[in-house]
Amino acid sequence: MSAGTEADAQRLDEAALRRFVELFDGGQFFASHEVLEARWLITRDPFQRALIILASAFVQRDRGNMRGCMRQLAKARRYLADHEGQHPGVDVHGLIAELHRCWAQLEQHPDAAAQARPPVLGSLLRD
Repeated sequence: MSAGTEADAQRLDEAALRRFVELFDGGQFFASHEVLEARWLITRDPFQRALIILASAFVQRDRGNMRGCMRQLAKARRYLADHEGQHPGVDVHGLIAELHRCWAQLEQHPDAAAQARPPVLGSLLRD
């Protein structure tokens, strides 16, 4: 792959990540999931998979499925733990901390799952 092609691929990844974050932070969890899924099917990148699973956790929450939400949060944390501090452009450590906060919030207030506040991913992007 030439340097120009690699740079183009990097920009596409960054653009997809930023679009994912925009939709996720706007509460459009299923749409954010869709942004990365087609690309993940090709790359099988574990970091992208973690973000897809994170989005699906809040799709489950919105459907009233707290158990499914917590299961997906746990999976996302496992995938992210392998990338802590290693993904360019993202504060992975901060994201993991946010997942722990979400998990604790759901455990403390299981009857109020709909009010569980998802992480604000835009605050975790680095320039």
